[in-house]
Amino acid sequence: MSCLADFAFEWSVGDSHFRIALHHQGTDEEARALARMCEAITAEEEGVFGAFPKYDSGAYTFLIDLLPYVNGDGMEHRNSTVITEATTLRESQAGAADTPAHEFFHSWNVKRIRPKSLEPFNFEEANMSGELWFGEGFTQYYGELTLRRAGLDSLDRFLGRMGGAVSNILNAPGRTVFNVIEMSRRAPFVDAATANDPVNTRNIFISYYTYGEALALGADLEIRARFPGKSLDDWMRAMWRHHHDSDQPYTLADLQSALAEATGSVDFAAEVLNRHIYGKEAFDFKALLARAGLLLEPEDPSAAWLGNPRLKFSAAGAELTDASLRDSPLYNAGIDRGDRLVSLDSHSIKSENDLNGFLKSHQPGDRVHVSLESRAGKREVDVILAAAPRLHLITYERAGLALSTDMLAFRNTWLSSKAIHPLPTLEKYCPRCKRAFPFEYSTCPLDGATLEITPSTAEETPSR
Repeated sequence: MSCLADFAFEWSVGDSHFRIALHHQGTDEEARALARMCEAITAEEEGVFGAFPKYDSGAYTFLIDLLPYVNGDGMEHRNSTVITEATTLRESQAGAADTPAHEFFHSWNVKRIRPKSLEPFNFEEANMSGELWFGEGFTQYYGELTLRRAGLDSLDRFLGRMGGAVSNILNAPGRTVFNVIEMSRRAPFVDAATANDPVNTRNIFISYYTYGEALALGADLEIRARFPGKSLDDWMRAMWRHHHDSDQPYTLADLQSALAEATGSVDFAAEVLNRHIYGKEAFDFKALLARAGLLLEPEDPSAAWLGNPRLKFSAAGAELTDASLRDSPLYNAGIDRGDRLVSLDSHSIKSENDLNGFLKSHQPGDRVHVSLESRAGKREVDVILAAAPRLHLITYERAGLALSTDMLAFRNTWLSSKAIHPLPTLEKYCPRCKRAFPFEYSTCPLDGATLEITPSTAEETPSR
């Protein structure tokens, strides 16, 4: 039976020391599994930089609360991280390692490799930085890459996250408005500040976490494609060599110099910064991902799309509570915030089920007659449905395409472990057949049961 418990665990990787203090509702076996996940994360992320930071207290500490009544958050510090998640280990399984992987990477990137724009930090005013795409976005990429490299995440789950980030930035109208530096400078407005008047954020802003994550993916694959034997890891190591403490903060020019050093090409570094950082151009993700035998394609090209409106449903219809997305069917028809959709082709729209059911019965290109109410009174307009633009990322194998040996080698080099020290052996267990499987599996390949991070009971010995 699960109960409220405190759990502590310590380990060393090379000469560096780590500990976890966990407050949770669960068993010691589940807590120990999370501790071993964190152990794998520390060893894997050391491999990116080649060395751990020198922790001021002599050790790094993970302080984690996994309790259903807390507010979820993660905060990085120089020598520790504080993480709260409204869940239990049994519910979250390997997902409990997501935030530790992100926050631990911050012990290099942001806490020591630190942008000059944040120095000296002012606790009484907004601290605007144009480098959050690197500090947070690249960290987001490496947190997820770490889980895959360490065998804590399946390939499909990793690709789902990468595909989601790429889809978001390629389809977001904000990418044509601000570059990633300007997106970073909007942090005070999206993280805490509020406005008295309605804002048009969804048409002008992309999270610097997501934007930076996609940039990191594109830069990593571009470097690997053009400079065999080199990768984004080399760029991070160059930054660590020259800016390994907050007393040596970096600028955008320093980022460019480090990229030139990592690749041996001043021209390439200038190209990346000018086109993708100072500029608004996206990487050619489709071509780059194809080198790894990965297909970027529309998730459902036959699905009819209205524009992902944010709606408040009632008996009177569906009211737009936020701006319609630029160039979406609603936007092109002149329908915007405050308008209420009463009916589509005489079908009442009183719930999300009503809307989804209507869209499922239509195809992209269909013309739909909309009855709506706005501040100007009742209106009748036609909307031409579009194809859902969301993209997803799948392997060539799953798409039924031929995977070459070069593609597989490229993929394996990218996603294989970079740990300097041995990783702990982690397994998941099938509650039906009692067998153990590699940790990245989510379901039993023999009977399809959902795998668990610990055996069903302490007495059972898994088969192999």
